[in-house]
Amino acid sequence: MRRLVLAAALLAAAPAFAKTMPPKFRWPVMGKVEKSHDGRGIDIAAPEGEAVHVGGDGDVIYARDEIASFGKMVVVKHPSGYVTTYAHLSEIAVKEGVSVKRGDILGKAGHTGEAKASGVYFELRLNAQPLDPVGYLAPH
Repeated sequence: MRRLVLAAALLAAAPAFAKTMPPKFRWPVMGKVEKSHDGRGIDIAAPEGEAVHVGGDGDVIYARDEIASFGKMVVVKHPSGYVTTYAHLSEIAVKEGVSVKRGDILGKAGHTGEAKASGVYFELRLNAQPLDPVGYLAPH
């Protein structure tokens, strides 16, 4: 009987619990994390030209090459205040203002800006505060 009561309580609490769980974003590329930038972003190694995928549904708010250190960069605003950044791209495949779905291709991995090697710089923010993205990425 206690197990049934516990199971019923867990089922009833599941929707509220799910709302407090942080989302799990898709890895932009499958590769080794080469460097962590003090919990603000990560460099992921990837061959030049490999497709870079968006981590979750959202809207492209930046798709340009105007910040010299980042090179070609795409920024996506997601629901609930999350923002993801994908930098050092060799190509940008999206335009500002378009909506994207988890897994859509944003561009190609590259070696632009101040990148030391081919790959992608990935950053995650919540309400403008940087987060360590590794804990928010789905296992691959």
